[in-house]
Amino acid sequence: MARTPLSQRDDYELINKEQDIRGWKVQDHSGQVLGRVADVIIDTDKERVTAVVLDNNTEYPVGDIEISDERILLGAQTAPPDVPVVSAPIPPSVDVKDDLRLQVVEERLRIGKRQVEQGGVRVSTQLSDRPVQTQVQLREEHVDVVRRHTDRPATAADLAAMHDCTVDMVERAEVPVIEKQARVVEEVVVKRDIAERSETVRETVRHTDVEVREFKSPPSPGRPL
Repeated sequence: MARTPLSQRDDYELINKEQDIRGWKVQDHSGQVLGRVADVIIDTDKERVTAVVLDNNTEYPVGDIEISDERILLGAQTAPPDVPVVSAPIPPSVDVKDDLRLQVVEERLRIGKRQVEQGGVRVSTQLSDRPVQTQVQLREEHVDVVRRHTDRPATAADLAAMHDCTVDMVERAEVPVIEKQARVVEEVVVKRDIAERSETVRETVRHTDVEVREFKSPPSPGRPL
């Protein structure tokens, strides 16, 4: 059973407006006023009014009340007839005296495009040291002094050479000379290739479907609930 106050359901209304007892006084059989009807409780499964709620939040089942001259007596001896008092859900705020216009709304799909980043390639350069070696042929000069023992008569040249004299004999040697020459040995090319592809986009769109059915109004119930 789905019980809910009628005032909180805009999609339900009383079939017979004369059965709207909200605001009526509730008395017991001694004439004491117990309050006024603030709301009625409906069973949405059976579409029936099952109880009334007074302005002091007291709730009474419809089987315990009876209607008499725009007042409600508490402590009915017989249960009221089982008549439907709540209509099937109808669209709210519809004036049946005017033309009814329902707007048919349809969603249409519009596909746009936007660019997103998907990653890429990062190219960086860094200098590093690499040891290298090679063989180089070098020449060195060495001066040797040889002393020889002789015993012969001195010549005129020997006598002329008898004076102070200093002779320098220089030793020479080759040493490596390092020279660095920069050369381009490789070329790295980073280029962008652009390709196009087709992609199927799947989505759902909404559309207002209008169903028209004929119905017959139920006969107006009697005055009791």
